[in-house]
Amino acid sequence: MNKKKIESVFRSSNCNNELFDTFQKSTLENKFDFGMYKVLLANPILTVDELKMYSEQLAKLFKDSAFEIFNWTGAVIEAKTDLPYNVEESIEYYQKALKENEKMNEPLLSMISMYNYEYDMPYNSKILSVVENSVNLVDKKRSVYYALAKLFEKKGNNEKKKKYMMLAEKSPS
Repeated sequence: MNKKKIESVFRSSNCNNELFDTFQKSTLENKFDFGMYKVLLANPILTVDELKMYSEQLAKLFKDSAFEIFNWTGAVIEAKTDLPYNVEESIEYYQKALKENEKMNEPLLSMISMYNYEYDMPYNSKILSVVENSVNLVDKKRSVYYALAKLFEKKGNNEKKKKYMMLAEKSPS
């Protein structure tokens, strides 16, 4: 099965069995093409549990690309967010991405963007905890510090806003 055919099935199929069979065939060749698998993971027919299953399988098969796979999975789950549970699932996958490459700031920025300013949701404290505890590990801290400063400004916490603004200005990258 060629790449175009696989991608076409991943993009347009609304049959879980066809998606699974095509996934199995594509992984047998053991050639990783992240663009092709992004299409599968973004297929709207997949439930969050199915998405997680494919993501976990891909990360096992293609360990060198686990960061990309988990970060993309977090983003897809975030896009499907209609329940607080899905936000928690998205955070879980951003954390998995961080475990694969703690130097990358994208998962932290994505988590900050999910913060709910309107309601005091339980996941808000988890987002803050993960981001504040992980920011020191990333290579490009400045953007995370600026995002935290903006978050605390929206929350009305000027002390933390100033702290993170100062850290952002002092950060070399």
